[in-house]
Formats: sequence, C-alpha cells, structure tokens
Amino acid sequence: MTDMDNSRSDINRFTAAAVMFFILAGAVFAVAVFTFLNPAAVQNRFFILGTFVCLSGLIISTIILLLLVRQVRTIFSERQLAVRALSENRQKYQTMVDNIQIGFARATPGATGSYVEVNTFFARMLGYTKEELIRMPIAELYEDRKKRKEFSDLLCSQDTIKDVEVTFCRKDGSLITLSATGMTVRDDKGDVRWFDLIIQDVTGKKFKHEEALKNEKLTSIGVLAGGIAHDFNNILTGLYGNMALAKLEVEPESEAATLIEEAEVSMAKATELTQQLLVFAKGGDPAKEQVDIFRTVRDAARFNLAGSNIRLETVFVDQPVTVHADPAQITQVVASLVVNAWHAMLE
Repeated sequence: MTDMDNSRSDINRFTAAAVMFFILAGAVFAVAVFTFLNPAAVQNRFFILGTFVCLSGLIISTIILLLLVRQVRTIFSERQLAVRALSENRQKYQTMVDNIQIGFARATPGATGSYVEVNTFFARMLGYTKEELIRMPIAELYEDRKKRKEFSDLLCSQDTIKDVEVTFCRKDGSLITLSATGMTVRDDKGDVRWFDLIIQDVTGKKFKHEEALKNEKLTSIGVLAGGIAHDFNNILTGLYGNMALAKLEVEPESEAATLIEEAEVSMAKATELTQQLLVFAKGGDPAKEQVDIFRTVRDAARFNLAGSNIRLETVFVDQPVTVHADPAQITQVVASLVVNAWHAMLE
C-alpha cells in the first residue's frame, strides 16, 4: 500500500469518527433536553442505561477523534513539507536547466507544432524570450518551413535522433545552424505527446569544417599544380636547348633567327607561368623585383593578342614608371583582362 493510500485511509477513519461523534453528541444533547423537560424520566433504569451508553460512546469517540485529528494534522504537515520540497527541487532543477550552456526544448509534433517548454539558453541562442518562443509556431523559425514537417516525421518514425542539423532564423534575421538530439514521448495509446530535445549551436563548427575542406582542396590543387609546373619546366628546358642549337645554324639577320627569338620570348613567358604555378603550389612569397609597369603591361597585351585581328593601342606617359612587384603575376592579370575583353568583342 502506498503513502497516498494510507493517507486516504486515515482521512476516511477521521471522517467516520467525526460522524459518530456528532451522532452521539446529538443523542446526549437530546437526552439532556428530554431530562430537562421530563425530570421523572431520570428514575427509569432503561433511560439511565441508555444515557450511560451514549455518554460512554461520546467519550470514546471524542478520544478517537482527538487521536485522529492529531494524525491527520501530522499527515497534512508532512504533505506540506513534501509539496514544499518538491517545489524547491523543481525550482532547483529549473534553474540548473536554464543556466546550463546548452539548449533544451519540449515541442509538440507536426508541421504546426510549437514549444511547450524551452530553457533560457536556447531562447537567448535565437534572440527571443522564452515566452516569445512558446507563443510562436516552430515552423516560423526554420529557414525553409517545409523542413519542419520533415524533422517531425523523422522523429516520429525513429523515436530517437542524434545530431540532426537544422537551419533556423534568429530574431535579427541571421541564420544559425543547430544540431538536435532527442526522443519522442508517447501516451498510453502510443500517440506522440511531444519531443524532448537537446540543441546545440554548431554554426561555428560547421564553418570551420567547411574551411578545413576548402584548405584540403587547395592543398590538393597545389600539389597537382606543382607537379604540372615541374613537368612543364622540364619540357621547356629541352625546348630552350633545341632553340639555342637552332639559332647557331641560321644567319643572325635572317627571318628564321627572328622567328626563333620570338619563340624564345614565348618560352620565357611560359617559364614565368610555371614559376607562378610553383609559387602557388609551395605557398611561398612572390618573386618581387623592380618592374617597368608600362612595358610589362604592353608586352603582356601584345603577346596575348598575337595572331588575332585586333589592333592594340596603348597610351602611356613619356616617363617610365617602376614598381616593386612580381612581373609574372602582373603579366597573368593583364593576360586575363585582355583575353576576357577579346572574347567579349564581336567578330
């Protein structure tokens, strides 16, 4: 038998004793009135016996009633202490849940579900108050409201989830990525009453993970670019040697010598490109030097327009302008601009 059943039994006994007390008290009062109105009845032995029985019962019921009153007072005192202790414990755990640096929420299921309870940290995470979150439909918090139904259906079908990411909108309009772990709570019929969820802000963690993936990709591209640059540089070394030998076999003023010199200029540009690839692959600093910016820009533009039907016109000041920069990188920038402009022009 539980404490609750014992309390109910004691209260029932108290009620029965109180009823008996009032019945006997009424009987004694009736005897007293009857005796006052009929003094001769006192000499009747049956009347005396009945009066004695009533008085004895009244005394006994009074004693029992007093004992039960004391017991009932003890029961109510204990119950008050239990209620107070329960309230204090609830307040203590509510304070602990509110102050812990993680989000807690209890939500009803479905696309139109809402929060039943949330802790302060979760509300602060989204920029709302607890009261505001409880009043509004959860779907309004989602970046894509259709995701709310998907999340609810997933939890209803699996009963538990772990580290499921959702994207919410804060009160200020900014996006926040949350990781939810939780379970369903069902009633006796098996219907879902609510979801109990633990929620963490993983926006920064997700950003760091994406940055790490980007760095890995850049590292892989750098390794690939370095390998290509080394192979291409080996090919250019062979071409330089053959060009030097071919130059020895022709007249210095001949057309063939001019073509060889133009080819050497092109190979020099290719060498600069491979050097730029190597700088990118190794992550080192550019090879800076004093560069005539006008000459570098003009040469890069002419080189990239060679063989086209486009006429290049340049307008520079008379005095040369030198800058401290990597000529290969400047050449690459000018080449990109010239090629993009070329492709944008009509035939």
